[in-house]
Amino acid sequence: MKKEDGVTVISLIIYVGALLIIAVIIGRITTFFYNNVMDIQDDTSYSNVYSKINLSLLTLFKDENLVGIEFGNYENVNGSYFFEKLEDEDDSCSAIRVMIRDGENKKTKTIGLIDKQLYYDKTLIGEKIDNFSIRSDYEESEGKIKYTIDLDVKIGEETYSHTYTPIIE
Repeated sequence: MKKEDGVTVISLIIYVGALLIIAVIIGRITTFFYNNVMDIQDDTSYSNVYSKINLSLLTLFKDENLVGIEFGNYENVNGSYFFEKLEDEDDSCSAIRVMIRDGENKKTKTIGLIDKQLYYDKTLIGEKIDNFSIRSDYEESEGKIKYTIDLDVKIGEETYSHTYTPIIE
């Protein structure tokens, strides 16, 4: 009998099946790592937004020309948003206004939450913010006002808290 060399139909099916199984295994492993990378990207994105918030507040509170702090919320009036100062200072709020002396004038800087977006004046510094809550307390002594400001922020799945203690002379 003559020996047959080459690829038979059965061996071709075995080769294709083995390659298909290997491709599926590689696909599953790749998907597993890709999903973990996406989770890490979301976590770092939330961390970046919180870092912007923290840096903005620290910059305002550490300004040596700080002359006042007001707490409130943004209110929607005919499609435009305006800062509304809190009536009761014991309540929590979602916006803070800082007054800084600029020569003879005062500049105001506002950080506040509008529809899950956080703005520093008119600049967007964060999205997907489920909670931006500020609680404050202060004490006066020797002509200085020392604030204790507690900030709670929930961005996506992450929750951050920080306490600031600015002093106004």
